[in-house]
Amino acid sequence: MQRLFSSFPSGAAGAGLFLLRLCVAGSLLAATPGLLKPPPVAYFTSIEIVSAIIAALVVIGIWTPVCCVLTAGAQAMFVIASIEFSPTEISCGILLAIALALLGPGAYSVDARRFGRKILVLPKS
Repeated sequence: MQRLFSSFPSGAAGAGLFLLRLCVAGSLLAATPGLLKPPPVAYFTSIEIVSAIIAALVVIGIWTPVCCVLTAGAQAMFVIASIEFSPTEISCGILLAIALALLGPGAYSVDARRFGRKILVLPKS
């Protein structure tokens, strides 16, 4: 992951990337058919469960580039398969997911904790 991104920005840029992660997850959940309007019987299909898991991974920042590519692909499938949603709504979600995949997760993510730069303090000899 460190080779994919030169840095994991913190401060205002990191907060902006966190908000972008929230927007990507929200757009995926909004685009998933039947997730926001569940049927009368309390069950979810596998696509709804997978969408919820991917959205949760994007929010906490685990495997962000991979999850964003999956998000963009899922939203593209929803555009092709469904007539309910307007293509412009979901295309904005696809563009957000691609932008986040290219920018990276930011400092406020699990990816930054796992793959970010570390300070190594050597004991005095």
